[in-house]
Amino acid sequence: MVMKTKLLGLLTLLAAGPLLSAPAPGLPEDRPLRILQTEEARFPWVLSQQGISEGWALVALVVDSEGVLTDTLAVAHTRREFADEAIHALRRWRYEPTRMRGQAINTKTEVLFTFQAVGVVVTFDMGQYLARMIKDRPDYRPCTLRELDRVPMPVVAPAPAYGKWLLDKGVSGQCVIEFYIDESGAARVPAVAETDFPELGILAIAAVETWKFEPPTSGNRPVLAKVRQTFTFR
Repeated sequence: MVMKTKLLGLLTLLAAGPLLSAPAPGLPEDRPLRILQTEEARFPWVLSQQGISEGWALVALVVDSEGVLTDTLAVAHTRREFADEAIHALRRWRYEPTRMRGQAINTKTEVLFTFQAVGVVVTFDMGQYLARMIKDRPDYRPCTLRELDRVPMPVVAPAPAYGKWLLDKGVSGQCVIEFYIDESGAARVPAVAETDFPELGILAIAAVETWKFEPPTSGNRPVLAKVRQTFTFR
């Protein structure tokens, strides 16, 4: 197996398109992630006491093939308290995993929480997030490679496993994985952006989840970076 990699900057966000609804009977073999809001997110009391009446937070999350929330990452927010409340709510909700051809698989998506003193709106419309990024100056957001002091250098980056049995089945080609590198240098919430075969995406994500980088910096301070990695299997 020959695997080539190239680290690229990423500005756009993945809109995975999960459903905010209760589970329904007679589910088809192909089904997006389903999220059941068991409790509502609440406007942070400490911010209301400071006279703040609105804000937002974008959170990336990973749900495994068992429907278990395995990772959450605050991607952008106007105040840290909004991100903390959003993550607190996500950890109380229930999930049904994505199914592809009847098989449950891991899923990564991003959820936008819009907080107002009268309530909280949850959406998967990344267009709203981009509009808010233009309108507001968030306290926290991911950096692109162009904004970093240097390209993060990998410390641990094993190649994906690729057995001859996949090659014999004709499973070869490219796979692009999007993920974040957090302030400690850990690779977080990887997701398949595009792939020639689903099997390649599964292998690539399993590898990226173990990767470690030198912490990304901008202006000599640790930051969150969003990147994409291209793998070539042949």
